[in-house]
Amino acid sequence: MSIDHLDVLQTMLVVDDEPAICELIAAVAEGAGFRTEMASVCSDIDRLVGGGHDITVLDLDLGPRDGDVLRLLAVRAPGSRIVLVSGASAEVVSDAHRRAASYGLRVVGSLRKPFDLSAFRVVLSRCRNAVPA
Repeated sequence: MSIDHLDVLQTMLVVDDEPAICELIAAVAEGAGFRTEMASVCSDIDRLVGGGHDITVLDLDLGPRDGDVLRLLAVRAPGSRIVLVSGASAEVVSDAHRRAASYGLRVVGSLRKPFDLSAFRVVLSRCRNAVPA
C-alpha cells in the first residue's frame, strides 16, 4: 500500500528576527497542514537550521546573520527547499535567489514584505503539492 505524500505532515522552519512575523507565518502554515518551528534569535537559528525541515521560510534581513543562514542551511541540509521573505529591493531578492542556487538550495517561492496572506497560502499550496526530494 502506498502513502499519498499529501497525507504526510510536512515540517517548516520559520526564520525571522521579528517574533510576531514568525508567529503569523507559523499560524498560517499550521492552518495549511504544516508542523512548524520558529527561530527568531541567533541561538534558535543555530540550533534549528538544517534540522530536517521540509521547507524553510527565511527572512533575508536578519541583521548580522544576513547571508549566513543560507550558507548554514546549505552545509547542514543540502538541497533544502526554501521560501524567501524580504522587504528589500527586487535586486537583493534576485541576488539571494542566485546565492541560494549556487549553494544547491531550491527556492520554491518568495514573498515581499509586507506580504498578502493569500499570496503566502498560494506558496504553501505549491509546497504541499510538491513531492519533497
